[in-house]
Amino acid sequence: MVRTRVITTPPIYRCPYCGERFYNFFGLFIHCRHKHDTVLLTPRQYRVLLACRRLRDRGKTWFTCAEVYQTFREMFDDIRRGAGLRNMIRQNLHSLARKRILEMRRKHDILMFRLRE
Repeated sequence: MVRTRVITTPPIYRCPYCGERFYNFFGLFIHCRHKHDTVLLTPRQYRVLLACRRLRDRGKTWFTCAEVYQTFREMFDDIRRGAGLRNMIRQNLHSLARKRILEMRRKHDILMFRLRE
């Protein structure tokens, strides 16, 4: 006879509004989007958004991935450098555009982003 152990894992994600518990971030994200009409950001997306806000405060309305990369490097020292960081920033800019926090347009084959008001 083979014995099996049953392990229950507690939910690790909790809704900040109603306290409902979820087993993964995607379930929590969908819940908050539909029930509370809010969008949750990952810590990396929040850091990229802070870099975009700093560019807006400096007077730039539209900015490129390279400008966000430079500002991100100025703001945060505990990060890796090079192509991995550029790809991470590019991915997060696109996900912020899909979440309707940023606007995206193409100008002369260069992607430009701006914060929505």
